Amino acid sequence: MGLMCTTSVAISVYMGIQPGLSTQDDVNKILGQPIKAISATTFEYTLPSSTGKIFIDFRADSPIVNRIERHFLKPISRSALIKSLNLPENAEEKGKTKEGKLIEYFGGVKLLSLNYASGETSSGVISLIYYSMEAFEGGMDKARNPQVQFDPSACRDLYFWAQTERDVAKRSKNVGRHQAILEISILSQRGECEKAQSLAASYKEKYK
Repeated sequence: MGLMCTTSVAISVYMGIQPGLSTQDDVNKILGQPIKAISATTFEYTLPSSTGKIFIDFRADSPIVNRIERHFLKPISRSALIKSLNLPENAEEKGKTKEGKLIEYFGGVKLLSLNYASGETSSGVISLIYYSMEAFEGGMDKARNPQVQFDPSACRDLYFWAQTERDVAKRSKNVGRHQAILEISILSQRGECEKAQSLAASYKEKYK
């Protein structure tokens, strides 16, 4: 079957999960219960192969899958993924995160992006994101307007730390400390890693 470029037939599927169609119940049947809540709509699941991480983002107003983020333990070459995923050599659109990391968007029958370790393809792909139609269009808009481009997966570790630290700050009954960690948590969740890291460094120096 040849590639079809009509967006009306675009399908993006990973492990039987299709963004825009599959529900949270479908995901739980395939991957089991989530192991961690990243936000109100994003959850981390366990991969059967244990070769990396997978995050599922659901729509805010329904249990429908919005995006699937598949993270690798180490970068994978672009050529290997292009071949294994049967993608065209040229991406439909390219963008960069606030940290300068390259993102390549591929449309057609698959709505996904290759997310690189740096601004160059030679750095290797660190994650794949499979999109619903609406999420893919949103990603394309951000690629065309880089001033609003954030990487939602760039500072997961910082976000996890901030979530844990929130409990510590709350128990300290220090209002300023609690407000500071809330701001770090929000910024890291949004993918504004540079700001979040700067505030985290100041926070650790002040409260550790």
